[in-house]
Amino acid sequence: MSALPLFLVLAAATAANGMESPNADAAPEQARLVFDTARQPFAGAAIGIDGIDSQRMVYGARLSVDLAPGRHTVWYTCPDEPAMEGGARLTFDFEPGEGYTLVCRAGAEADIRPADC
Repeated sequence: MSALPLFLVLAAATAANGMESPNADAAPEQARLVFDTARQPFAGAAIGIDGIDSQRMVYGARLSVDLAPGRHTVWYTCPDEPAMEGGARLTFDFEPGEGYTLVCRAGAEADIRPADC
């Protein structure tokens, strides 16, 4: 077999192997977590989601966050509750494309629930 036909065969095989569906490398769909408290927090309040996996939330982003699916530790501050040493936190397994609510009520234990509950 001459060099040119061999080159064409190898090029065609390489191109076919490199072709994938357009979404093959797409990131998984994000999960959404929303902070819910009986009292409506005002802008700049020191309550809400403090951080995800030791990464602090930026100002103005403490009431909801999009996160990659998987297990995450959520640090939070509830209204009318004393700050805990090291921060209050919950660890939860988030599913892609799902919505969740961090329910936080004074005097009750916080919980992460599916958003439709």
